[in-house]
Amino acid sequence: MPRMRGTTTGTVTTMLSRENLGALMAPVGKPPLPLSDEQWQAVAAPLQPHLVVAGAGSGKTTVMTARIVWLVGNDEVAPEHVLGLTFTNKAAAEFDSRLRSVLRRLGPVAEASALGSM
Repeated sequence: MPRMRGTTTGTVTTMLSRENLGALMAPVGKPPLPLSDEQWQAVAAPLQPHLVVAGAGSGKTTVMTARIVWLVGNDEVAPEHVLGLTFTNKAAAEFDSRLRSVLRRLGPVAEASALGSM
Protein backbone atom coordinates (compact mmCIF):
# COMPACT_ATOMS: atom_id res chain seq x y z
CA MET A 1 0.00 0.00 0.00
CA PRO A 2 1.48 3.38 -0.90
CA ARG A 3 2.05 5.89 1.83
CA MET A 4 -0.62 8.56 1.75
CA ARG A 5 -0.17 12.22 2.58
CA GLY A 6 -2.59 15.00 3.21
CA THR A 7 -4.72 14.17 6.26
CA THR A 8 -4.38 17.12 8.60
CA THR A 9 -5.16 16.89 12.31
CA GLY A 10 -4.64 20.22 14.05
CA THR A 11 -1.18 21.33 12.98
CA VAL A 12 0.13 17.83 12.23
CA THR A 13 -0.07 16.43 8.70
CA THR A 14 -0.24 12.66 8.73
CA MET A 15 0.32 10.12 6.00
CA LEU A 16 -1.86 7.45 7.58
CA SER A 17 -5.46 8.11 8.56
CA ARG A 18 -7.49 5.86 10.84
CA GLU A 19 -9.15 4.35 7.77
CA ASN A 20 -6.05 3.64 5.73
CA LEU A 21 -4.24 2.32 8.82
CA GLY A 22 -7.13 -0.15 9.23
CA ALA A 23 -6.78 -1.19 5.59
CA LEU A 24 -3.02 -1.61 5.96
CA MET A 25 -3.38 -3.68 9.14
CA ALA A 26 -5.92 -6.09 7.60
CA PRO A 27 -4.72 -9.28 5.95
CA VAL A 28 -4.41 -8.93 2.16
CA GLY A 29 -7.81 -9.26 0.50
CA LYS A 30 -9.74 -8.72 3.73
CA PRO A 31 -11.84 -5.70 4.80
CA PRO A 32 -10.15 -2.96 6.86
CA LEU A 33 -9.43 -3.81 10.48
CA PRO A 34 -11.70 -1.68 12.67
CA LEU A 35 -10.15 -0.13 15.76
CA SER A 36 -12.40 0.82 18.67
CA ASP A 37 -12.28 4.40 19.92
CA GLU A 38 -10.20 3.28 22.91
CA GLN A 39 -7.76 1.41 20.68
CA TRP A 40 -7.51 4.40 18.35
CA GLN A 41 -6.69 6.70 21.28
CA ALA A 42 -3.75 4.46 22.18
CA VAL A 43 -2.56 4.23 18.56
CA ALA A 44 -2.71 7.96 17.74
CA ALA A 45 -1.62 9.33 21.12
CA PRO A 46 1.18 11.91 21.21
CA LEU A 47 4.76 10.66 21.02
CA GLN A 48 5.58 10.05 24.68
CA PRO A 49 5.65 7.02 27.00
CA HIS A 50 2.27 5.36 27.54
CA LEU A 51 0.92 2.46 29.55
CA VAL A 52 -1.94 0.49 28.04
CA VAL A 53 -3.64 -1.97 30.39
CA ALA A 54 -6.14 -4.41 28.91
CA GLY A 55 -7.44 -7.91 29.49
CA ALA A 56 -6.87 -11.09 27.52
CA GLY A 57 -8.20 -11.02 23.98
CA SER A 58 -8.79 -7.27 23.98
CA GLY A 59 -6.43 -6.49 21.09
CA LYS A 60 -3.20 -5.48 22.82
CA THR A 61 -1.00 -7.00 20.12
CA THR A 62 -3.09 -5.31 17.44
CA VAL A 63 -2.81 -1.95 19.22
CA MET A 64 0.96 -2.32 19.71
CA THR A 65 1.40 -3.21 16.06
CA ALA A 66 -0.87 -0.39 14.88
CA ARG A 67 0.93 2.11 17.14
CA ILE A 68 4.32 1.25 15.66
CA VAL A 69 2.96 1.30 12.09
CA TRP A 70 1.29 4.66 12.83
CA LEU A 71 4.52 6.15 14.20
CA VAL A 72 6.72 4.76 11.41
CA GLY A 73 4.19 5.53 8.68
CA ASN A 74 3.85 9.13 9.82
CA ASP A 75 7.62 9.60 10.10
CA GLU A 76 7.45 10.07 13.88
CA VAL A 77 10.10 7.38 14.50
CA ALA A 78 12.50 5.31 12.43
CA PRO A 79 11.67 1.60 12.51
CA GLU A 80 15.15 0.71 13.72
CA HIS A 81 14.49 2.83 16.83
CA VAL A 82 11.48 0.74 17.92
CA LEU A 83 11.63 -1.76 20.75
CA GLY A 84 8.52 -3.86 21.23
CA LEU A 85 8.27 -6.02 24.36
CA THR A 86 5.74 -8.67 25.31
CA PHE A 87 5.59 -11.06 28.23
CA THR A 88 5.42 -14.40 26.40
CA ASN A 89 7.30 -15.97 23.52
CA LYS A 90 3.97 -16.75 21.83
CA ALA A 91 2.90 -13.08 21.91
CA ALA A 92 6.37 -12.00 20.76
CA ALA A 93 6.20 -14.34 17.76
CA GLU A 94 2.74 -13.10 16.78
CA PHE A 95 3.76 -9.47 17.28
CA ASP A 96 6.92 -9.97 15.22
CA SER A 97 5.03 -11.65 12.38
CA ARG A 98 2.27 -9.02 12.23
CA LEU A 99 4.61 -6.06 12.47
CA ARG A 100 7.06 -7.24 9.82
CA SER A 101 4.20 -8.08 7.45
CA VAL A 102 2.57 -4.67 7.80
CA LEU A 103 5.85 -2.73 7.61
CA ARG A 104 6.67 -4.52 4.34
CA ARG A 105 3.33 -3.32 2.92
CA LEU A 106 3.93 0.21 4.20
CA GLY A 107 6.64 0.72 1.63
CA PRO A 108 10.37 1.14 1.42
CA VAL A 109 11.13 1.44 5.10
CA ALA A 110 13.53 -0.63 7.18
CA GLU A 111 12.02 -3.32 9.35
CA ALA A 112 11.95 -3.04 13.12
CA SER A 113 15.14 -4.52 14.43
CA ALA A 114 14.41 -5.40 18.05
CA LEU A 115 11.41 -7.56 18.90
CA GLY A 116 11.33 -9.94 21.82
CA SER A 117 9.75 -11.12 25.05
CA MET A 118 10.62 -10.60 28.71
